[in-house]
Amino acid sequence: MLSQRLKTRSVTLENVVKTEKGIIGITAVKNIAYHKDVIVRYSFNDWRTVSETTATFYKQDSPYQIDYFVFVVNCKTTCFDKKWDVNFAICYKVNGQEYWDNNDGENYHIKS
Repeated sequence: MLSQRLKTRSVTLENVVKTEKGIIGITAVKNIAYHKDVIVRYSFNDWRTVSETTATFYKQDSPYQIDYFVFVVNCKTTCFDKKWDVNFAICYKVNGQEYWDNNDGENYHIKS
């Protein structure tokens, strides 16, 4: 259950969908404070270079104190290649702290 995962982790990937233009994902965070940032760090070349995108607030589940954020990783010209790989991890910044969901140290990895 999601609320149980967020007891031990403050951020977790909820869902991700692969599209022709990249990926769209939903991440859930423990609602620790009102002001928060959710950032997705990603790479199309096995972390030789990295980019970041900011997730946008989507909705709140008040009874469980969970906020949901949506992110989009556009693959730009990379998608015009027949194959592409993207690695990513999610960073939740709140109250001067950073919490990461990096798939238990493996990072998330999606292939076209």
